Amino acid sequence: MPQPDTFPKSPWFNSETSALVLIDHQSGTMQLVRNITSDAALHNAVLLSPIISPIT
Repeated sequence: MPQPDTFPKSPWFNSETSALVLIDHQSGTMQLVRNITSDAALHNAVLLSPIISPIT
């Protein structure tokens, strides 16, 4: 797998014209996370929300 700095540049996507949208619309989705605890996944999602909110 190439390192992030070696990925080809896209003419359509860049940090100025793109957004990361996280949507959890199904109850029980957090129970599907297997590589970290549910508490850690929830903690990470809560930490991301204030970072994303000011951008919208």
